[in-house]
Order: sequence, then structure tokens, then C-alpha cells
Amino acid sequence: MVSPQLDGEKILEVARQIPSLEPRWIIIEGGEPLLRQELFEVIEIIYKGNIKIYLISNGMFLDKNIARRLADFDVNLMISIDGADKESYEKIRKGASFEKLKESVTIASEYKILDSCPVTIGRHNYEQLDKIFQFAKDIGYKKITFLGLKPCTDYKNNVLSGEQYRSILLSLVEYQRKYMLDIYFDEPFFKPFLKEHNIDYSA
Repeated sequence: MVSPQLDGEKILEVARQIPSLEPRWIIIEGGEPLLRQELFEVIEIIYKGNIKIYLISNGMFLDKNIARRLADFDVNLMISIDGADKESYEKIRKGASFEKLKESVTIASEYKILDSCPVTIGRHNYEQLDKIFQFAKDIGYKKITFLGLKPCTDYKNNVLSGEQYRSILLSLVEYQRKYMLDIYFDEPFFKPFLKEHNIDYSA
């Protein structure tokens, strides 16, 4: 069952409450945040509260005008990578363009708003992780943030087992050394595996 989306006024109402909570940072994600008409109103409210802003996007709607506006509010843009090549990326992210992904990363770099590269680990890409590191480095990323798969359509067929995650997390540390990229693990259920091997890569 899909949860109903909040309308613009409700989103702004929630945004106005955030500064009083005094968070150090906030992540804006979706869906696709760049599709929301009230996005920059939300960003301005949070920015005026002296809160660091991260925005996770698929990059398909980024252009230089939007990048310039994000830069004005010191937004840290995180453009997701779901696959390491055109075939796998466009198979996973229906309707997206691999070429546009690369173009958006270039634009974000130009405006100095490019932050970490979010990668959600699942059956769809776990065999490509070495190539994802290489691709991320080639297009200009300096760090990658790994996440676990969230409940979604066909979740049971795409989520990995605990043992698979255990093996993958160890491999990621090796890839980090190989490609000299910073890595972070932003998922609570990764913590037991990381602690077991004395790995500290918290976002």
C-alpha cells in the first residue's frame, strides 16, 4: 500500500517546525525532491535555521539553474547510483538516463555542491560493487554512502540475507582501499556486522 503524499502546505508546515528542534543536519529525499514545487521554500526555511542540508536525488531533473539555486543555500547534493553501466542502471531505474546521470554529476561538481554518492545494496547490484566504485571515482565522486534496501515493490526478491550483507561489507572495505574513496554506512542494521570486525565508517 502506497502512503499518501503530503500536500505543499502541510510540507511547509512541517518544515517550519524543524529549526526549533535544533538538528545539526537534515536529509531531504523522496521520491524525487526536485519534482516538488515547494522544495526551495522548504530549503530556505531550513537554511535560515543554520541547519546543514543534504538532498538525495536521482539527478534526472538537475540543470545549471537548479544547481545554482542549491549552491545559494549551501545544499549538499547526493546523486544516487544504482548500477555501474548504462544497461544495469536503466534496467533498475526505469525511465532514467545513464547519460543524464553523468551530466548531472558534472553539473553538481561544477557548482561545488556534489557530496556523497548514495548506493542502495541489493540483489540488483551487489555483484557490481567493484565496478560501482570504479564508476563513482571516474565521474568525480570522493565518497560513497551505502544503504540497505528499504521495503519496496518486490522487496523480498531483492533484499539480501544477513550472511550476504556480512560478506559484502567486508568486500566494501577492500574496495575502499583499492579505489581510495571515503565510504560510509548509513543503515542501523549494518552496525552489528561492522562492530564484529571493528569497522568504523559511520556517516
